[in-house]
Amino acid sequence: LTAALTGEAEVGEGDPDGSGKARVLFFPNRNLACFQLNLTKVGEPTRVHIHQGAAGVNGPIAISFFDTVVENPVPAPPNLIGCVTAERDVIERILANPANYYVNVHTEAYPAGAVRGQLYD
Repeated sequence: LTAALTGEAEVGEGDPDGSGKARVLFFPNRNLACFQLNLTKVGEPTRVHIHQGAAGVNGPIAISFFDTVVENPVPAPPNLIGCVTAERDVIERILANPANYYVNVHTEAYPAGAVRGQLYD
């Protein structure tokens, strides 16, 4: 799945100069979600998640890709690649209706969300 990330897509104030692209691969049989993020003018990401929610609606975190506030205080680069474990039923719900989920990148300057984009095939 893919998401085009912009500050304009944030509910509330997002980064007006920030943009990016997220690619997500799911492996439900292995409880695995892998991601690649390419960010432009976003600043250092502090947290990256997939949230449940339609466009224009904030929602709960479904999958956390990383949270440097808790897990790793070292600044992250603008291009991020990794895999995390995720519950199979969560992965299956995302795959069944990707438009009801969005990728959200948080930064220190925009802790509620710098850029966001709905997932699509």
